[in-house]
Amino acid sequence: MNLTSKDIISFFKPAYMQRGRVYFEQGMVVSTEKYHGGSLIKATVKGAGKNNYTSNIQLEFSRKSVIDIQGNCSCPVAYNCKHVVAALLDFIDKNPPVQNDMFGLPSDKWLYQLKSAQQQPAESRPTSNEMILYLLGMNHYDTGIQLYVKTVKTRQQKDGSFSEAIHYAINPTSKARFMREDDKYAMLLLKSLMTGNANPVPVLEGDAGSKALKVLIDTGRCHWLNEEYPALKHADKVDSTLSWHFLQDACQVIKADVFDDDTILLPVLPPCYLNSETGACGELDCGLPKKISSVLVASPPVHPQNVDKISEFLTESFKDLEIPLPVEPDIIHNNQVPPTYCLKLLTEQLETPHYVEAVEPFVYAEFHFDYNGIKIHPSDERNEFICKTDKEFEIIHRNPELEQKALERLSEIGLHEADLYVGYEEVMQLEPDQGINTWIDFMLNQRFKLKSEGWSVNITEGFAYHIDEADEWYADVEHGSNDWFKLELGVDIDGKNINLLPFLVNYLGSLKGTMGVSQLQQLPDDHPILLEQGNGRLLHIPLIKVRHILDTLIELHDPNILDQNGKLELSRYQSNQLVALDNQHTPLKWAGGETLRKFGQQLQNFDGIRVVTPPATLKAELRDYQKEGLNWLQFLRKYELGGILADDMGLGKTVQTLAHLLVEKKCQRADLPSLVVAPTSLMVNWSREAQRFAPSLKVLVLQGTERKNKFHLINDFDLVLTTYPLLSRDTNILMDHHWHVVILDEAQHIKNPKSKAAQTARQLKTRHRLCLTGTPMENHLGELWSQFHFLMPGMLGDEKRFRRIFRTPIEKFQDADRSKQLRHRTAPFMLRRHKSEVAKELPPKTEILSQVELDGAQRDLYETIRVSMHDRVKQAVQSTGIARSQIIILDALLKLRQVCCHPQLLKLSSAKKVKHSAKLNQLMEMLPEMVEEGRRILLFSQFTSMLAIIEDEITQYKIPYVKLTGQTRDRAKPIDEFQSGKVPVFLISLKAGGSGLNLTAADTVIHYDPWWNPAAENQATDRAHRIGQDKPVFVYKMITAGTVEEKIVEMQVKKQALADSLFSEGSKGSAISSEDLQALFEPLG
Repeated sequence: MNLTSKDIISFFKPAYMQRGRVYFEQGMVVSTEKYHGGSLIKATVKGAGKNNYTSNIQLEFSRKSVIDIQGNCSCPVAYNCKHVVAALLDFIDKNPPVQNDMFGLPSDKWLYQLKSAQQQPAESRPTSNEMILYLLGMNHYDTGIQLYVKTVKTRQQKDGSFSEAIHYAINPTSKARFMREDDKYAMLLLKSLMTGNANPVPVLEGDAGSKALKVLIDTGRCHWLNEEYPALKHADKVDSTLSWHFLQDACQVIKADVFDDDTILLPVLPPCYLNSETGACGELDCGLPKKISSVLVASPPVHPQNVDKISEFLTESFKDLEIPLPVEPDIIHNNQVPPTYCLKLLTEQLETPHYVEAVEPFVYAEFHFDYNGIKIHPSDERNEFICKTDKEFEIIHRNPELEQKALERLSEIGLHEADLYVGYEEVMQLEPDQGINTWIDFMLNQRFKLKSEGWSVNITEGFAYHIDEADEWYADVEHGSNDWFKLELGVDIDGKNINLLPFLVNYLGSLKGTMGVSQLQQLPDDHPILLEQGNGRLLHIPLIKVRHILDTLIELHDPNILDQNGKLELSRYQSNQLVALDNQHTPLKWAGGETLRKFGQQLQNFDGIRVVTPPATLKAELRDYQKEGLNWLQFLRKYELGGILADDMGLGKTVQTLAHLLVEKKCQRADLPSLVVAPTSLMVNWSREAQRFAPSLKVLVLQGTERKNKFHLINDFDLVLTTYPLLSRDTNILMDHHWHVVILDEAQHIKNPKSKAAQTARQLKTRHRLCLTGTPMENHLGELWSQFHFLMPGMLGDEKRFRRIFRTPIEKFQDADRSKQLRHRTAPFMLRRHKSEVAKELPPKTEILSQVELDGAQRDLYETIRVSMHDRVKQAVQSTGIARSQIIILDALLKLRQVCCHPQLLKLSSAKKVKHSAKLNQLMEMLPEMVEEGRRILLFSQFTSMLAIIEDEITQYKIPYVKLTGQTRDRAKPIDEFQSGKVPVFLISLKAGGSGLNLTAADTVIHYDPWWNPAAENQATDRAHRIGQDKPVFVYKMITAGTVEEKIVEMQVKKQALADSLFSEGSKGSAISSEDLQALFEPLG
């Protein structure tokens, strides 16, 4: 039997025919072999990827034509797929058939059936909560229409509705308890109508189809398309003529004249009508023989170009019958219509038999071109088509160039033709290995780009990657106990409030093992955050909208951080974060928390702080910035907050504090004594300043062995002064008392939180706490944390969390965002003014770098020690790392620094032989000349032994001097002698006199040796360059060129940058590295 391409059309879905033809033309068929005279064909066909698929095709022939094709394939579709089509076309190509068609039209088979019907004799009239439903549907082919039935299992709910239906395989012998007797009979009939064996669908046609339809309706569970339509019921026979009606594309279909568009004609024998709205189904009498009527009702759409041939055929073949004839439409040409590109995104659960485990939902896209409302699929081979306008039809020509660009655009996105077939649309899917991420990228980015390019993108309700966008944001604040409050932050989606905090906590937890929370801070503001809502939908939020709350959640991160209602508990010290949440990127609708937000706003900017009048008992005229400082101190007191007054050295932190204490006394709030803890060297200064500026305050100095005799007097005084060393010794006494305010001067002394002084200070019982320091951070951020841990425990988290969240990112990675966040967190509680900003009348300060070259024996000694120490350091670092080699590194650097100052500082026999010091020689060239010019000089060194050597030298020059070191008992005497002008030179060890002293008589500062910490040097310099100075100040920094001292100066810049990163915008912190270490031991040039 010959096989033609037209013989196989009716057995395949149109899309499979089109794609199979493409596969055949592209040479995708590897081989075809026939068996049993051509009734069995075995073929191998290439897939879209690297796979080859095997097809076994059974052909059944009648005397004149093929009557059944069953093609089983190893591809996912499995039955009568595009691979089977390609194999058959290849077989036909190799076995050319003898042509025997009527007109060579797709409708030839229908025409043949119609003619054959005339020759047929007149036919006789045919004679738990779970349940089976029978769903009717219609397949529309070029060869005609087919009525099919699907069987599904469902459960009827109490309200009469049905649960989600699932496919149920037709099995008349099933023993399932929900199978009824009428189901068994119905399935027996349906089984007899099956023509395939791979997921077959029974087709209702002819007399058998009519009988099956009646049986299905009798069950009371037969519906049109799905269970949402009413169950079908038998209705009376209706008489109606048939006529041809135009579709949008000018094709014509048969309809019954008495019905509207809701009525469907069923091509069974006799033909029936079905009203989809009412469920009425009955026989249709068209006034023609029933066989002819049935075939007419099954007619395919008649294309305008075939009207003449078909009309001629019908007229000649049915001369004795009034067969309706199609009409020639009026058509005009139009070449100017550009297509609209239409993409629809869907997810579908592919049907499987009830006894087979369900497969994952299939996510796909349907694509077509829209020409004036007509869908054209890319596989459609027509170059032109017809479209209906208001009064006429137009022939629209396709635009292949624009269509090709659209297909290329889809390819750019990653959408490719799918092997599976779903419904009747062109089905596309993304690459399986990256489908999820790519679909999400499409939803977040590509769909908007396509829309901006004029595409139509339709996202169906059940699409698996449906992404919601927030309509509005809200914040709910609930006051808790003591100083805590509860926060709920959420969004409004379609009128429903959704609390985001549980989703954000889960999101942070999901970052482990993928992207760390530290990396989250480095992402751009528009980075998409996708939160799973738990209902199959995602919520998209740009990072900028939740960055502030994520920072808080990261800092406090704990799987159980939220309470049972999904709310976050925060302290009132973090109320400024409420303000940060409400910004231009995330406008919030607030509920509650007005007081906290107002307080948070005050914390973020101090413009609204109440002005306080300095008391008359203050014997000083406060400058404007000092008045602001007093206002700020009172603000902290009012809201029971702690703070750091961190003004530059010399700007009067002491007088501002005394003014604050006087205000407290005047307002009768200071009913308890206040305590000042300061370095030993500042006891005299505090006592004198209090006597000078606040004589009304009763001051008790607890110092020396006689202090024990004064302990019982503490409550009789307004102000008690003690030192850091004594704080540890007198712990029990000081902790027994209640204080109005505890003030730590030079608070960097508690930079080590584990020190006895720091621990004792935190345990003192007091209403208010203050820190005073010009250098809140000298070396690292841990020092700052220790001070805030004294002021407001928990405000910056515990030490471990602070190190992870702030210190490591800022110091090790120069994280500007983290630095900014810390600065904003601490800014309300830290007041820092620079002299350049607030004291314009202060005389200028000139810094001079004085360099000297090592020479002779001193140079040789330096190189000898450098080489030996460098080798020792390298071995230690390689063995244990930089962190564990600190003692060896510092010892090596100490020896090199000592050589630079004077070889006699080293306790080495080789060094003792070197009596020459280039730096000392330079100093003694400068010093006599400066004294002769009338300069008043402060000379600082970290080495008291170096001060002793300098002391010997200036004694030989008969230059008067005084000295202050840690061994000096009477500190007031040398200060008075220098300030009164009795001596021109003051030798001071950096540790003993680098802070707290007021030495405005000086106009020259000499740093004999540099130190790692620039803050320590600046503090020393500011002994002279401070409020009260009326002369320009010159600062000389003496260093030996090319040595470790020069490297120290370079590293001072990095240290200063770390401090600046906290106190100013746009700076970066730094930490010592192996490269820094290498530079410190570079040889002399």
